[in-house]
Amino acid sequence: MKFTVDERLNLMSVLPQTGNYVNLKLMRTAREALSFSEDEIKALKFVQDGAKISWDVTANITKEVDLGEVVSKIIIKALKKLDAEENLTSDYFSLFEKFCV
Repeated sequence: MKFTVDERLNLMSVLPQTGNYVNLKLMRTAREALSFSEDEIKALKFVQDGAKISWDVTANITKEVDLGEVVSKIIIKALKKLDAEENLTSDYFSLFEKFCV
């Protein structure tokens, strides 16, 4: 599945920080797959100011990432939970559509 910079950052924040050993290993692998290479960081001109990250949005970089069935199910569960609790924000809208619709 192809992800934009926004989606990659937001997806990393949706991945759970707790779970069983096997799932945590899968989450670590997923985070690594979603992370940015040195070339991408240079092309995007990332700037971090505290917790805020900004970049050159005109760079329009997408990345194909295969997350696998188990990780996808965990993401779907997390996104549906946010939706059910009415805590889904516009930041996650495109991810919700990709995974849940």
